[in-house]
Amino acid sequence: MPYSLSRRCRWIVSALGVWFCAAATFMPTARAQITPGDGVPSRIYFNTFPLYFDGDYRNALSAFLSEGRGGIKTATSQWIDSICYFTMAGESYYQMGNLPAALDSYNSALKLYVAFSDWMMRVQFPLVIPPAITGTVRATPWGQSKRGARIGQFSETFLMGQGRIDNSAAVFRGGVVQQAVLFPVHAAEIVRCTSLAIRRRRELMGPVCKFDSLTNDLIDVLSRRPGPPNHWSEAWVSVQLGCAYAAAGNAAQANTALQRGVLAAGEYDHPLTSTALLELGRLALEAGDFPAAARYFEETTYACINFPNLGNLEEAFRFGFLAHQLLNQRTPYPLLSPAIAWSKAQGYRQLQASLLLLAAENMAVLGDTAQATSLLNNARQVVGRTDLAISQLSARLNHLTALVSYQANNVNAGDQALAQALAFQRNGSLWMFQIALADRRYMGGDFSDRVGMILYDTLLRDPTPADWASNPLECLSLLSTPHGAVLEHWFEAALKNSKEHELALEIADRARRHRFFSTLELGGRLLALRWILEGPPELLTERAMLQRQDLLARYPKYQQLSQQAAKIRAQLAAKPVVEEAIDARRDQAGKLASLADTSQSQEVLLREIAVRHEPAEMIFPPLRKTRDVQQSLPEGQVLLAFFATSRGTYAFLYSRDKYAAWHINSPAQLQKQISTMLREIGNFEQNHEITPNDLARTNWQTTAAKVMSLLLEKSNVDLAGKFEEIVIVPDGALWYLPFEALFVGKGEHQKSLISQSRVRYAPTVGLAIPYGRSQKPRPNIGVVLGKLHPQDDEKVALAAFEQLS
Repeated sequence: MPYSLSRRCRWIVSALGVWFCAAATFMPTARAQITPGDGVPSRIYFNTFPLYFDGDYRNALSAFLSEGRGGIKTATSQWIDSICYFTMAGESYYQMGNLPAALDSYNSALKLYVAFSDWMMRVQFPLVIPPAITGTVRATPWGQSKRGARIGQFSETFLMGQGRIDNSAAVFRGGVVQQAVLFPVHAAEIVRCTSLAIRRRRELMGPVCKFDSLTNDLIDVLSRRPGPPNHWSEAWVSVQLGCAYAAAGNAAQANTALQRGVLAAGEYDHPLTSTALLELGRLALEAGDFPAAARYFEETTYACINFPNLGNLEEAFRFGFLAHQLLNQRTPYPLLSPAIAWSKAQGYRQLQASLLLLAAENMAVLGDTAQATSLLNNARQVVGRTDLAISQLSARLNHLTALVSYQANNVNAGDQALAQALAFQRNGSLWMFQIALADRRYMGGDFSDRVGMILYDTLLRDPTPADWASNPLECLSLLSTPHGAVLEHWFEAALKNSKEHELALEIADRARRHRFFSTLELGGRLLALRWILEGPPELLTERAMLQRQDLLARYPKYQQLSQQAAKIRAQLAAKPVVEEAIDARRDQAGKLASLADTSQSQEVLLREIAVRHEPAEMIFPPLRKTRDVQQSLPEGQVLLAFFATSRGTYAFLYSRDKYAAWHINSPAQLQKQISTMLREIGNFEQNHEITPNDLARTNWQTTAAKVMSLLLEKSNVDLAGKFEEIVIVPDGALWYLPFEALFVGKGEHQKSLISQSRVRYAPTVGLAIPYGRSQKPRPNIGVVLGKLHPQDDEKVALAAFEQLS
């Protein structure tokens, strides 16, 4: 590397380049001027890292933003030093859960990279890499690398020429001669931040990232290999390209590029080795190759020591522990204990707190509640009053506190901690951010209908076993957060294509189901577990039965409680519902109390399972394919389903071999006529007694005809056809409409719907058809008689019951 100029001389040359704008293409501010020993990015930038890794995110953010404002400026924009300022500002936002601001920062960094993608061509890299000096290679207390790679020796900065290098054209043709200015650049840091911005942007955007134009721009410029050809620095280009391929969803190409980037010159570890190994581990994890993922993450931890990278180190431990769990290792993660001691000795607060949380989760999974509680208390002390208390790490802390509290049978503490974790997730959830991002981009016209449908289908899925295995808190956030408006947009997108009407009906049912789940605790997660563990086997899918088998094997205590409850119920069922003898009543009361205690213990255990990495299929209400529903309709039965959105009401009519779909043109007028009809048949208020005179009126029939006309307007549907039963799935105001009283047919052939066929209601399309293998339940039913009207005699209620029984 040419270091012929002294530092003093380089400073003079650099300063001249600042003052004579004809000699350089940028105009630095005073803050950006390079002083002896400095480089770009600035010394203040590097001095801010201790704040960041100590969890002081707000002050770190302020410093990174300040350096960005004072960074080097070209004639049209900021320069490559701002890649670092933007990226680390994005990291600060990311940790605090401000995901929109984080994404904006990463986008700004990468747009600068695309604009100056050839910057490495101007760097005066040495031709060869010397090996690290003996005695400078650091050992790690938690293990030793098995890769056998050598550690390379890399300078902290490299000289870079900025300005016009070849002035021959200006000399011969006339013009300003622009001499190149040489100054030191922290090249590895700029590459690290570029790679980090690409990686984190992929994490934030999820499946949206592959359809984004900036992702394609990054692949385009990096595919040109913008660096010295046939040079060791190509490894740095390969790392960035591998990250870009991963962001575009091209796992095979990402693997190839990242493998090429692990070693510089084919033999040396370098400052970006840990990034390459970390991304290879992420790709292996996503592919389900957990042994390979575990090896990559462990090797990442070693690579982070000789070329310090605390961010990669924390992620490597976190994902390494996840791989350890996914391999079903029922042992402590061996790297954690020595790593915790090391991080404490080094004073790395953020890393220490994260490792303590991993150890606490490890102990909780192994059933050592006391040790898990102790580790959580230690983590809480490390977090203290720093900004870690308002960060993603705090959400993890609260989530684990809920798990350990449920294990300790402290439901109130568990519920409070889980509520705090989910409160952070309302803004900090990656999954919910991706849903909002995809919806905003599609509704804003950035994506085609085809891309929009792909993204909605991907992001609005039920959590899969892989989702629960990787991040249960994200899954709970999805289930607990209403997103009905996005489902409506998906539904409307499907209606644009006449070939997607079947899918539109499925989306409408998914939206109805989501509304129901939104009213339940943890968004239906507890209901799903109850169905898996206690539902009739004939109603469970094959996958659900396997999940039951696995859960009962993992939680034998629940199986014991379930058997105990079943035994008590059998004993109660064998006795009369109303016991005559006093001793029998006492025995019955004791059994009922015992059943209540057993059920309560089951519920506490269900809460523990709910916050863990355990998959549980959302079985009820069932989601059925429209084609399967149609084929299940017997001859003589039709299905009439409605879906009310914030912008309209839609109807679907299906028989076994035909279907129709239409938009109800006047939903406001329809609702008004329904209200009028209800009043005309005597439905004035809850205490109004319907008299014989009310029943004798017929004016409601005219309104009923208007209602039917509004329902079927411009639909080409005639419900006067021959069918034995109509199954109705109402929505919105239509839940209040007595469809049986509507009139079908015309003129003298007009008759009420109930006189033509049976009418049945269902809350969802999935529940409109019976379960194929289900048996009709035969419950023990008790009836408590009361007065139908305050002035009635008790004999009236008894007579009514005898008639119904």
